[in-house]
Amino acid sequence: MKKLLFLTVALSALIISSQPLISAAADKTDAALLEVLKESNQSLVRFTLDNGMTCLVKEDHSAPVVSIQFWIGTGAIHEQEYLGCGISHAIEHMIFKGTEKRKPGDISKEISNAGGRINAYTGYDRTVFHTDLPSRNWKIGLDVLSDALMNTAFPEEEWIKEKDVILREIAMGYDNPDSVLLKLHMDAAFSIHPYKYPVIGYEDTFKTLEQKDLVAFYKRNYVSDNIIAVIVGDIDATEVSAALKETFKEFKRKPRAPIVLPVEPEQVSPRFERKTGDYKISRFYYSFPTVPIHHPDSALLDIIAIITGQGKSSRLSQKIKEELQLAHHINAWSYTPKESGMFGISGRFDPEKEAELLRAIDDEVKSWTEKNFTKKEIKKAKRRLLNSELTALQNMGGQADSYASGEFYASDPRYAEQYIAQINRVTASELRDAVKRYFVPERKTTSILSPDTEETMPASEAKDSRASSPSTIHKLPNNVRVIVREDNKLPFVNICIAGKGGLLSENESNVGITALMSELLTRGTKARTAADIATDTESLGASISSFSGMNSFGLKAKSLSVDAEIIMRLLSDCLLNSQFPISEIEKQKQLQYAKIDQSTESPLYVAGKQLRELMYSGHPYQWDPVGTKATVRSLTRDALIKHAKHHIVSDNIVISVSGNIAETEALQLIKKFFSGIPRGTLAQKKRARVKPELPARIKTREPRQQAIILLGNPGIDVLDERYDAITFLQEAMSGLSSKLFVEIRDARGLAYFTGAYNRSGIDPGAYIMYAGTTEEAVPEVEALLKKEIKRVTSDGITKEELERTRNRLLSEHERSLQDPMQAAFMGALNELYGLGHEYYFSTPERYSAISSEDISSAAKSILSENSNVISIVLPEKKE
Repeated sequence: MKKLLFLTVALSALIISSQPLISAAADKTDAALLEVLKESNQSLVRFTLDNGMTCLVKEDHSAPVVSIQFWIGTGAIHEQEYLGCGISHAIEHMIFKGTEKRKPGDISKEISNAGGRINAYTGYDRTVFHTDLPSRNWKIGLDVLSDALMNTAFPEEEWIKEKDVILREIAMGYDNPDSVLLKLHMDAAFSIHPYKYPVIGYEDTFKTLEQKDLVAFYKRNYVSDNIIAVIVGDIDATEVSAALKETFKEFKRKPRAPIVLPVEPEQVSPRFERKTGDYKISRFYYSFPTVPIHHPDSALLDIIAIITGQGKSSRLSQKIKEELQLAHHINAWSYTPKESGMFGISGRFDPEKEAELLRAIDDEVKSWTEKNFTKKEIKKAKRRLLNSELTALQNMGGQADSYASGEFYASDPRYAEQYIAQINRVTASELRDAVKRYFVPERKTTSILSPDTEETMPASEAKDSRASSPSTIHKLPNNVRVIVREDNKLPFVNICIAGKGGLLSENESNVGITALMSELLTRGTKARTAADIATDTESLGASISSFSGMNSFGLKAKSLSVDAEIIMRLLSDCLLNSQFPISEIEKQKQLQYAKIDQSTESPLYVAGKQLRELMYSGHPYQWDPVGTKATVRSLTRDALIKHAKHHIVSDNIVISVSGNIAETEALQLIKKFFSGIPRGTLAQKKRARVKPELPARIKTREPRQQAIILLGNPGIDVLDERYDAITFLQEAMSGLSSKLFVEIRDARGLAYFTGAYNRSGIDPGAYIMYAGTTEEAVPEVEALLKKEIKRVTSDGITKEELERTRNRLLSEHERSLQDPMQAAFMGALNELYGLGHEYYFSTPERYSAISSEDISSAAKSILSENSNVISIVLPEKKE
């Protein structure tokens, strides 16, 4: 449930979107959609084992996938004598380090061999272990996860290594400004409640943990009546239920004393905290204490958060970001867990605007107490929340998470139904009363993360989707290619419009123009302002977003099927009638400058930038798609209009539609709204790839905690016959069960993360291996990366690695099939790049044909020590 997805959802990306007109018919539509939610939940089975464990099982035969999750009712706030040590998070790591019958590494390897992915996370109030895998292998997933939870061995030698890994993770947190700010704010907002402590713990207190502490805490908390098991997917519910009973029959109930958490005293005066560092932009949190999830006002606070700060038409976005231009990004969120929560506003801004920004937010919040929110705003928020609940039904993992969340937080796995019903009863007067009740100036907490400077001072009906039709391709009279794929599982339509462009259409003086142009497509047309576009779209609970990158640009949109005509009308208006208003250009430039500044705060980005500049010298791939401040600053309205006219021509555009819409209807609508795309062909200059002088090496220092090493070789393009083999190589070198990860992290504890990625495009790209480590370990990690290259180029990968990789890639593809937007997006790009619109759906056949020899041959052809680039970023030396 979106309601329970806490800060990470509240702080996520902007949603841009579609058309007006929400009439009385909308109420009927919402009621019908709520019935879709209820119907989907009907097959959910809930039962309790004799030992007290709660089990949730649901059949969904729409895709050959199963999601298995175990929720442990213990998180960072329950650590008692270990508060601040991060012991819950440490145990989460150690759960995968072996049992009585499985050696370290076997757990992730077995899941991987079965075509699945396994992971876990720790929160303030829970620890969750989850795996998604092919449904035919659900028994493997259940066996592996249940063994890990009941029989963790905690080997001493593994704890010593994992302790170093977690210390590196803590160091990574120091390098992540958003993590630093969250830690600062939680410590300020809570004076005695354990929410004040970071989930990962403090470095000094974490170091005091011993293996015996983990064992004691695990035995005390990993008990049957503190666990929720949920299994959703293409399974037989009766068979799975019986398996759960059999699996846990010997897992006896144990006594567990209740944990009484301190009650946070009422805040009686404002609080302000600041932390400075080597940052390019400033960030802030601004919050008020509120209520837990079971409180009647929690639904009101969710509605308020959407109206005031989620989406481009929200009040904060329109006032603070658009009108006053005081922030690059701003949003609002409501966090209502089991304990007391908070309502917050957060964002990023230029340091010199701090005082004005905070005053403007105070004024804006005050205005909410003086006038009711409008019916249109409230209806928009309700529709958006309903859409969110329906979107969770798209895949097995989303359903499993929704049911487990409902059970965990509200003792009702179908809580989403009650929540939406509660939301639908909300009135304007209730919202205004809630604002007055909670948004009291004396109870405000503000936290600022800013650059080091003396100038900054504090201011005061659903069908089986497996039966969905194959995609078909058509051409409009103007030669625009159109792809349509019917998928009737849920009442949504997904649209992607893509064209070639990106870096390949840019030069050293205008790099970043495609990114700027793409964002501005939704920022004003002849008939609509940017605010109109945002308001009209979000009123439908729909979304529109732009994208751009190395090779392409475009627009994506999602709406309810009943609104397909409205969303297509708006999309065509954005694509064909964008006016690139001067005021919007300047606003977007400021946002692009902030992205440029923000990216340089990451040592991984810096290392990648260094590598690109050496490897792609003389080629557009050397640049970042967002450009530089100088190039973006030089871009004019005339240049943007010319760039758009040059690229938005019929032969360069592919429109892909996937979802609950008939092919004939989709084609009629597309013909109606997109036949106006001008005829033409994209003219691109021939790009001569300048051969860099290799091997090459670069090393720099940054004011960060961790060291980064990248080892890259010139690669291939997406049409290369070796592409699938290189994809296999990348996957084999990545993940928890890869030899690289096992050797560097598990066996030696030298890095928190390591792996490889393939950066292919329309032109040849690069194959890059990476690791995050310490300065002292860089030479050894570099040697191990080269050792792995030597292994795969001389011996190839083992049969076991091959099948594990094949299973993982096929499973990943099966999971991706659950999202119709992914089908639309990949169909458009593959057709655009010359691979064909059905290429994405031919993945199983292609991957099934890959051999170890294919991978070895591909590896030998590109991975040469004589043609690599090594990029290293080290921490700045302390004086």
